[in-house]
Amino acid sequence: MATNDKYQMFVYGTNFEVKNTMLLYPKHLEHFDYEMRLGKDEREIGLKIKSIDLACGNCGYGEFVEEMKNRMGELR
Repeated sequence: MATNDKYQMFVYGTNFEVKNTMLLYPKHLEHFDYEMRLGKDEREIGLKIKSIDLACGNCGYGEFVEEMKNRMGELR
């Protein structure tokens, strides 16, 4: 996990006044599943870092989108 990725999420959270952010990486060689806090006090931003399996077998585009929505819902 690159420092630049964490910094970028902190900036997004701060600029858009969002207290919780998430980075998703395709599941490949590494598996990510952790949370951290960036910043401090009133500028603290939560960051979830997760891997998501993009495989969907032989499904079509619409089925793929629905499958990803379901998987995203499980991450909340």
